[in-house]
Amino acid sequence: MLLAVLDVLTVLRRRQLTGEHGEAFEDGSVLLSADGRKLVASQVLERLNDELTYRRTRHRWKEVLVLEARHLSGYLLGRADAFNPYIHRWK
Repeated sequence: MLLAVLDVLTVLRRRQLTGEHGEAFEDGSVLLSADGRKLVASQVLERLNDELTYRRTRHRWKEVLVLEARHLSGYLLGRADAFNPYIHRWK
């Protein structure tokens, strides 16, 4: 979830996401249009392929998410005594 929020902020900062990418409704809400969703989705997919150092080894974000899910499921199923979540230090 946090990655998706960062990606929305990235496209806003780059001025790629504009008012044309939103659809306003009578109740005052604004949702992304189909083009806006495609733009954000492409940014999310791009970030999932970015590499980072995870527990002293280079991995892609999409691999880290799977590894963390496996560690958590092992703890919840009683296969591990503790779950130590990965906390990324943002630069």
